[in-house]
Amino acid sequence: MEGDAGRSPRPASTPPASAYRMSGQAPFEAAVSPAVAPGVMLVGAQQGSGFEERQWLVQRNGQFLQISELLYRVLEELDGRRSLEEIAARVSETTPWSVSPDNIGQILRLKLIPLGLVEGSDSRPAAGQRRRSPLAVNLRIKAIGPTVLEPLTRVLQRLYSPRVAALALICIVASHIWLYANHGVGAAITSVLMNSLLLGPVLLIFLLAAAVHELGHASALRYAGGVARAIGVGVYLVYPVFYTDTTDAYRLPRWSRVRVDVGGFYFHLIAATALILLATATGVEWLLFVVLLINFDVLRQLLLPFIRLDGYWLLADLTGIPDFFSQTGPFLRSLLPGKRGHGAKLPPLRRWVKLVFAGYVATTVPILAFLLYETVTKLPGFVEVALQSFQLHKAVVADAFAAGDVLTVMTSAVQMLLLAMPALGTTLFVVLLALWGARSLWRRVPARLFEPRARPSPGDASTGEAAVDGPA
Repeated sequence: MEGDAGRSPRPASTPPASAYRMSGQAPFEAAVSPAVAPGVMLVGAQQGSGFEERQWLVQRNGQFLQISELLYRVLEELDGRRSLEEIAARVSETTPWSVSPDNIGQILRLKLIPLGLVEGSDSRPAAGQRRRSPLAVNLRIKAIGPTVLEPLTRVLQRLYSPRVAALALICIVASHIWLYANHGVGAAITSVLMNSLLLGPVLLIFLLAAAVHELGHASALRYAGGVARAIGVGVYLVYPVFYTDTTDAYRLPRWSRVRVDVGGFYFHLIAATALILLATATGVEWLLFVVLLINFDVLRQLLLPFIRLDGYWLLADLTGIPDFFSQTGPFLRSLLPGKRGHGAKLPPLRRWVKLVFAGYVATTVPILAFLLYETVTKLPGFVEVALQSFQLHKAVVADAFAAGDVLTVMTSAVQMLLLAMPALGTTLFVVLLALWGARSLWRRVPARLFEPRARPSPGDASTGEAAVDGPA
């Protein structure tokens, strides 16, 4: 989940290149015949965007950047042979803009070179580089790569054909109506609560269903013509998750991206339907408890768009905002009148998109602030309870191991792991948050504070100190 046992958050697209400026560096002299940097691919116009003016996508080493049309048209002319005069002439002929060689030089120095899009650029992308965030999936480990995913998704994508999908949805709805309206889940809940040995099988099947959820995202992307880069595991906020790298979905039309967003739910509910049929055929009631957990998980992801769960990406793709969290700063700066506010700003948004974004920020910030307060203040209690429970189960495991009771050993070990997860995850989250906050503050320290002062010449009252711009 890029943010839960669903899929991975795609790498956030950057704000428009027109918002970037050079900071603390000498101007880069553009090559006489500039060329596009290796690893850069011109994707085309962004489809289903929430911006008033059409935005354009460029892929750089696997990451998508969102730029203005003028910058995109300039990139199209950089072939390593044309001079600045020739590039200016071609851009003026083929676009509504009339530009001079000096304009092209400025675009290269101030926009395209800082983004690392021009060959020979020795400066790192000023704003395109990714920074680790406590609201991203961290400690990622790739479990399944494209070599294995490609044949799997080639077959599973058939579940998205209209006829198959319609039949599957009918089965999903009918089976769940039968479960909750006729059969009920009381017996399933009782069987699990009364037999702790069932905890292990329930957890295992639930995790397998979560893996099926990820295949739903990857298969939906393949059905739309994209490629899923990987499925893996990581840590999101305070708990371990699966994730799917669906970055390639950025270049798809809006409704294809929406299909990728809900593809995990679709496969998850197919798995739940299969479990309902299996429980009915075998009479194994506790399988229905797994179905209940799957349904709660789907609702949790869908109804909590305040963190990077599937509901978050669904809302982002419906509105045409690449990534709410990474665009919040530029969005708020774009609301300031005139030229107030320093840093990147978003280009004008469609009116309804702007209202949705403003409402999302107004709702999400207080909720996340409250959750952060609760997390930090409850951390000592989590750790204390985890240690006490660990000591208790440690004694149980020792006695069961001495008696040769393998089932009790396995059950207690699973319970110890589940009890330890909240404390370990919360501790990791607080540490990552502290590191992220420290790095954010450090980047705002003016660079001139660390510049050595030149000694004044004899008889000269000036300090001779060179002015150095701080970070943008």
